[in-house]
Order: sequence, then structure tokens, then C-alpha cells
Amino acid sequence: MDKRWILIIIILIIGVSCLFFIVDSSNNIGKATSELKGYIITIPSSMNIETSEGGTLVLVNRNAAEKIVIEISDKGNFTDEIYDRELVKLNNREDVADIQNTTVVIDKDKMPTLFYKDENGTFNQISILYKYKHTFTIKSINYKDNNTLNNDAESIVESLTIDYKQKHD
Repeated sequence: MDKRWILIIIILIIGVSCLFFIVDSSNNIGKATSELKGYIITIPSSMNIETSEGGTLVLVNRNAAEKIVIEISDKGNFTDEIYDRELVKLNNREDVADIQNTTVVIDKDKMPTLFYKDENGTFNQISILYKYKHTFTIKSINYKDNNTLNNDAESIVESLTIDYKQKHD
């Protein structure tokens, strides 16, 4: 064989290796994504899209009755207002027990979060995230396992990116 063919084979092996590492490290190649008012969210592997209208995206796991509702508010930081409103709603509900408020930090993003259990003993969470000059509310409902709840919420926050193909304010 000529030396040129050996060089071509080496370049092809390096190229295929690079593509493997790109696909392996990406959090949305090979996974389903959804658009939410100019932002892209990678859907957790166990979830399906139930509805996507306006500023609300509803994801559901039909096997376990788990649900995630993601809402985006207008431009601005409304974290405190939304947090206070959701806390009052939870305090007024009779089927809610054991409300815990904490701040969760994921990739330098601080999220005020309300964890609570309902009368069925399922885990629920309301997180408010200020990112890209907008406030996102992430409600995780009817989880039987707290680790699954945390993993799904974390994957959504980590995958939230701007859709550069659309106009932004």
C-alpha cells in the first residue's frame, strides 16, 4: 500500500473517534428535545410530551403517573413573587404535608425549591429558576422515588439552552 492510504486510514480513525466523543458527551444528541418559547429542553428518558402550548410544557411518564410542568414567565426575575405565591398555595392545601423549602444549586444556578409530600405519600417539588433573563417554574408531581425526582429536575435544568434559531428579546 501507498503511504497516502495509510495516512487516509489514520485520519478516518481519528475522525470517527472524535465523533464518538462528541456524541458521548452531548446531553441532547440522540434524545428528544422540546421548544419552550425560544428555549430548548432535553426531555428526560422516561418522559413524553403531553402538551406544549405557549409558555407551558407538560411532560408525563405514563408508566408511573409522574408529571413535570415547566412554565416560563415574561422577561425579568420574578423568583421571589412566584416562590411566595406557590408557598401560600401549598400552605392553603389540606392534602399537603411536610413542606420543606431549600435552595438547590445546579451548575451555578440557584433555585429556590419547595419539596412536599401529598396525602398519597408521593414526592413533589416546585423549583423556580432565573436563567437567560427569564424565570422558569419547574413543577415535578407524583414521584414515588425522591432520587428519580431529583435526577429528572436536574437533567432539565442542565439541558435548558437558548434556541439560537429564534429571535430573542
